[in-house]
Amino acid sequence: MRMRSVRETLPGFEDDMMAVSGGRGDRAYFYKLAAEAPATLKWVEQHGVKFETMDYFLSAWPTRITPVGRGAAIVDALKESAKAKGVEFHYGYHATRLHLDARGAVEAVEASDGRRLSTRAVVLASGGFQGNPEMLREHFGEGGEFLRTISPGSAANAGEGIRMALENGMHIEPVDPRSERAAALVLVYPYGIIVDSNGQRFFDEGRGLVHETWEYLSRAIHFDASGRTAWTIVDSRLFDVAGHEGAIRSEIAPLKSETVSGLASLIGIPPNALEETIAEYNAACTGDYARFEAGRLDGLATAAGLAPVKSN
Repeated sequence: MRMRSVRETLPGFEDDMMAVSGGRGDRAYFYKLAAEAPATLKWVEQHGVKFETMDYFLSAWPTRITPVGRGAAIVDALKESAKAKGVEFHYGYHATRLHLDARGAVEAVEASDGRRLSTRAVVLASGGFQGNPEMLREHFGEGGEFLRTISPGSAANAGEGIRMALENGMHIEPVDPRSERAAALVLVYPYGIIVDSNGQRFFDEGRGLVHETWEYLSRAIHFDASGRTAWTIVDSRLFDVAGHEGAIRSEIAPLKSETVSGLASLIGIPPNALEETIAEYNAACTGDYARFEAGRLDGLATAAGLAPVKSN
């Protein structure tokens, strides 16, 4: 979430969310989320969680914060606070069914071993369904079952909570659950081009700032890119972008070559195809290079005729 600090959100959050949802979002919900974020994060801080600025986005504005230790830090801190207040944890207790009373309120949870736990209320906090191939295919379409999770722990999210809710007539919304755990990142794609295994561009690398586009890119790689594989191609001018090192978090060193054909051979792409793609892209870069701004959307778009266009 865009925040100047733990205490202060940045203006325009609701407008941004409405834009990214194509106008289909709930503005009142976005407003409440932004309005209550500072107080919520202050409460989380009181339980021992610390926050830091995210340094792997190269855009200078807006600022974004993340918990030190990522999502696991929040879980661990709140777990210890809950234990101190007498909350019991039952590990390995797999819920399989919700029991409702005559009024339709949940009165008990049934476990896989047949045990029934009576309760005054139930909160379903079991995550999404990243680890359930059948549900991925159902909700993302053909090929969805092959989507890879961001973090290993997401594979345990099999959608049981969602299934139990649906079985009892509860309403769900089509959202994208996200992991907050750090993963390998290559977030310098706006400073070059992205090509698939055939050496073809398939995505507008400059359609927005990285934090606005990486989920769109992930989906495009899976559903649009040949071989469901993509390569970020940059030249040595990337080294002139301040802080670019922080936007690459991978133990795999980049492949380098003095020639386009040599690079194509290294990554297994037809050399002629990659040379043609890069030549077409370079020919479309007709704007004034002096307008280039690494940390903002500078409007320095490619010339008409290049498909897909690069907007910034």
